[in-house]
Amino acid sequence: MKYTNKKISVILHVHNSSKQTKASIKSILSQSFSEFEFIIITTPSNKKINQYIQTCNDERIVILNTTQHSNYYTSLNHGIKRAKGKYITIIRSNHIALSNKLQIQYDYLEQHNELIAVGSNFYNKDNKLIKYTPVSHSDIQIHLLKNNHISISSLMIRTNIIYKLRGYNEVYKHSADYNLYCRLVEAGKIEILTLPLSIHAYYEKRNIIEDYHIRKQYQKTFTNKYKVENQSPIMESDLGFPKMGRIIGLYTFTQYTSNHKYAKLADTLIDKLFNNITTTLPLTLEYGLLGIGCGIIYLLRNNLVEGEEDDILSQVDDSMVHELLYQSSNKKIDWYGIMRYSRLRLQGYKESKNRIIFQQHVIYAIDSMMRRINKQKLNKSIRAELYELYKMKIYPEKTKVAFKTDINNQVISTIQLKPLSACEGTTFIIPIRIDSDERKRNLDMVLNELSKIQNTRIIITEGDCTPRYIPPQIANVTYQFVKDTNPVFHRTKYLNLMLRIAQTEIIGIWDADVIIPQKQILIAINAIRESKAILSFPYEGNFHMIPPQTTINFITSRSFSLLKKESQNLLPQGLYAVGGALFVNRTAYLNIGGENEKFYGWGPEDAERVKRIEILGYPIYRAKGKLFHLYHPRNENSRFYNEQIEIQNRSEFLKISNMTKQELLQYISTWNKIARNY
Repeated sequence: MKYTNKKISVILHVHNSSKQTKASIKSILSQSFSEFEFIIITTPSNKKINQYIQTCNDERIVILNTTQHSNYYTSLNHGIKRAKGKYITIIRSNHIALSNKLQIQYDYLEQHNELIAVGSNFYNKDNKLIKYTPVSHSDIQIHLLKNNHISISSLMIRTNIIYKLRGYNEVYKHSADYNLYCRLVEAGKIEILTLPLSIHAYYEKRNIIEDYHIRKQYQKTFTNKYKVENQSPIMESDLGFPKMGRIIGLYTFTQYTSNHKYAKLADTLIDKLFNNITTTLPLTLEYGLLGIGCGIIYLLRNNLVEGEEDDILSQVDDSMVHELLYQSSNKKIDWYGIMRYSRLRLQGYKESKNRIIFQQHVIYAIDSMMRRINKQKLNKSIRAELYELYKMKIYPEKTKVAFKTDINNQVISTIQLKPLSACEGTTFIIPIRIDSDERKRNLDMVLNELSKIQNTRIIITEGDCTPRYIPPQIANVTYQFVKDTNPVFHRTKYLNLMLRIAQTEIIGIWDADVIIPQKQILIAINAIRESKAILSFPYEGNFHMIPPQTTINFITSRSFSLLKKESQNLLPQGLYAVGGALFVNRTAYLNIGGENEKFYGWGPEDAERVKRIEILGYPIYRAKGKLFHLYHPRNENSRFYNEQIEIQNRSEFLKISNMTKQELLQYISTWNKIARNY
């Protein structure tokens, strides 16, 4: 029999010479609809199946030979290019078409010019009916937001459409079918017939990573296609968590269609998502908390859902802070995700205490990232987020690295550090307000250790309504009392007073509960003496909070070996702490303002000190080793006195951090005499 009118092109790629392949070929040649060409793609190695094809002796068969290692989708694209029919159907070599498949789908497409493709239900190998949940075009689109449940063997597609789409995207080695379906529903309407028209031996295997990227791209295209007038375009980076992309698509489609069945599904999904959120999720855009956070920000900012952003995102915020505080030096961190989430949180966001706190953490995050990543290796995505932060005037001296690649971490100082004498002594200054017996005990221990260092003097200033501390009789320890009835201990004010009366150029600013091995202290002192830095830390950045009993044991034994041994079982606090103990070049430090007395009571004054010095371009030194913080109760001097003071202190830190070098110098000029005139 001769067939000259080819209305359908059937394409089959021979995977192997199995009985299933023969059955698949036979099912096509036995169709009730006969006006088709049958393009069979095979290789010379498939000898048995090639012999079988020859025995079929059917003029509708067109054999395309490919190489042994030709990619599956590349081979199918060759078949598509060869196709001459009005419609194309692709059948897998282990799927069987029922005898009326071609006829029914051909007739349906001929009768429905608005459709570009039609699919069907099918049986599995056990003759169980497999029903597609989506039938209408709208529901198919929605279903693809989650995953692919269409089988290529069930489809018949208009040839001109698949030509327009250029067939399969061969970038995908395993999931190109899913990509094709997503592009098909973007190009026109598809429907699924409830009638089963084929038998499938197994589902197509796909690649999870490829599926992820295809899904994300489709979610972006879908959302931007159906977004309403005032809805902002969505970016792929905001679709890192697959379920969030699906939820955003559902809420968007609800706005577009006014069909609230999609919103109900989205409500169910988002409730389930929040009920299952845990801090064990990675802090990443892809499949992690940052991806959820970015998606929630999009939903809230575009009024797709209602809620208080700070409350909803508190868990994501807290996880980000925890990651920054307790990151290990070798842990891989999603810095782009952190920068993206941080920028979105700060952008177009109402002023509040939570925003102030979060912005402070963003500055810490930028610092942490810049220490971990060489600025020359910052990728384009991170640079783009830093540039957006720069435009928002967030930490400009650091975020400008996004577009000024020639900037060094330290700029040239406007003031040269004065060389110090090799015999220059050191003055430790310790302002105190005693609020517990443990504080007294700890300070006695600290004085005993520091006083052993040669060529040192220790000044203690107690500011309180009545003296509460009697210092031990140590020759190089000086104690003074200042009557102060203010319930807030103005530590920065007392430090400036002590900086003024100190008679050495090397000043150690010390907390009453901090213990550090003498070797580390001497190294940090020498860094100031040798003019290596204006500020020098006697520890490398992390510290340990020593438990009560270990503190008692140490005070009894005076053994640093004990502390080091016990600390192995303790979680280190931070990687780049900036308080507790430090040394400064007195004259240079006073020239850049000394202590910032706008910090009133407990707060981020230690962090501000470092920010100010970094912005002005002075070097900072760190000795290797750890700091140990002896136990004491956390009373009123170890926390913000009230919310007003907290906001004031945090805002001052942000004010300094968000200044350029010139702005900071101008600002300091309005208060740098404070430290000199007591």
